[in-house]
This record gives sequence, C-alpha cells and structure tokens, in this order.
Amino acid sequence: KNMPIERFRRIDNLMEKMEKEGVIKEAIDILKKHIEDYPASIIAPYMLGIFGYKYNIPEYTHYIGSLMESFKIYSKWHILEMLSEKVLNFGENTLALRNLALSLEKLRREKDAIPVLESIVRLDYTDIDTPYKLYKMLINDEPEKAITYLRHAVERAIHQREPKKVEELFIEYHKYKPEDISFLETVEKALYSMKDKGRIVKILKKILEEQLGKGDLDSGIANIADKFLKNASSLEWAKMDTQKWFINYA
Repeated sequence: KNMPIERFRRIDNLMEKMEKEGVIKEAIDILKKHIEDYPASIIAPYMLGIFGYKYNIPEYTHYIGSLMESFKIYSKWHILEMLSEKVLNFGENTLALRNLALSLEKLRREKDAIPVLESIVRLDYTDIDTPYKLYKMLINDEPEKAITYLRHAVERAIHQREPKKVEELFIEYHKYKPEDISFLETVEKALYSMKDKGRIVKILKKILEEQLGKGDLDSGIANIADKFLKNASSLEWAKMDTQKWFINYA
C-alpha cells in the first residue's frame, strides 16, 4: 500500500490514451481477468472503478470503495483524498464525501473539511453526528451557525427516535438558547411519543439546576418548574426531587 500518488496520475494518462484509441471494452475485459488472477492488485481495480463511474457501469464502481477502505486502514490520507475527489467528479456521493472529510481532518485541514461536512448534512438526513461535529468546529468562530447545526442534531435524534441523544443534545442546545421554549415543547412531545417521560424529567431538572444555580428567576422558570412538578410526580424515583424543586420554586 506504498503506491505513490504520482503513479495514479500516470494511470490516468494511460486511461485517457485508451479512450482516444477506442479500446475501453477490451481494456475492461483484461482488467477483470487481471483482478481474478491477482486479487491484491491496486492498479486494475482503480482503472475498472473509474471506468465504472465514467461510463455508468455500477457493477464496477465498488472497486473504488474497496480501495478507499484499504487506504483508510493504512492511513494513506493523501491517496484517500485523491480517490474521494475522483469519485466526486462524477457527482455527489456520500461515501466519497465522508472519506474526503476524514482525510482532510487527518491532514489537519479542518477548514477545508467544513464545506464537505456541510454537504454530508445536506445529503444524509439521518446523520446525527455530522451536524454535531460542525457545531463543535464552528462554535468559536461562527456561534449562530454552530448552534443551528446543534439544533439540526437534536431534530435528527428526534426523527431517529434516539431518546438518549435527544436528552444530551437538547441540554447542550438549551445552554445557548434558554428562551427557545417552543423547541423544548417539541422535545417534550417527541419524548412522550417515545414513552420516555423519565428523560423529560431529567431535561427539566437540568434546566432548573442551571437557571437556579445562576439565580435566573425570570418568568420562564415558573413554566419549567410547573412542567417538572407535573412530570416528576408520576415517577417514583423523582418524588424526592419534586419536593426539592417545589421548595426552590416557591
């Protein structure tokens, strides 16, 4: 796996020459036979995979994915970056975007990775981790944009019905947006639908702890305390906390 990146450029030139000479069909047959005889080959799967993408032959494109996985295992980040960009030249591809983002991060080019990660968020609506990663990367330089990504992570955790992540992510979001009561209500309804009233109590308790700890006794805390008391009273383990928070609220 020590193949230099310059060798891939020479292979690209060779493929261009094959195209000009009109021998792609013959080349594909030879490459398939070569892979059968030499399964550890790098050049043949690369060429066959690129031809697969270029000529829309899906049965060959997996060869590039296998190569990307191999170079990832061997931490060949420059080659992984090159392969990912090659695939992306043929259109949007979530796997290639993920590998490109990973390679850029490993090469300490985090700023270059940000637009790649944003593309992943746009394409994969089930992904919770990537918007959270963007929140962490952007919070110092672009806090409002970062918090928006954090909210996206909460929304996706709700959609994926992952109550633990909903709890963790929303508590973090609330630190920045304590005034967003409508989103708190959205989270409450979602956890009710997941039959996880306990997590609602934990979220409300954490919010009360933070606000009372800071001496924040604005009118919003009354609503949150009422919600906490209502939900905690029906849970055995929360009854002692109910009394504690009732005293603080009163």
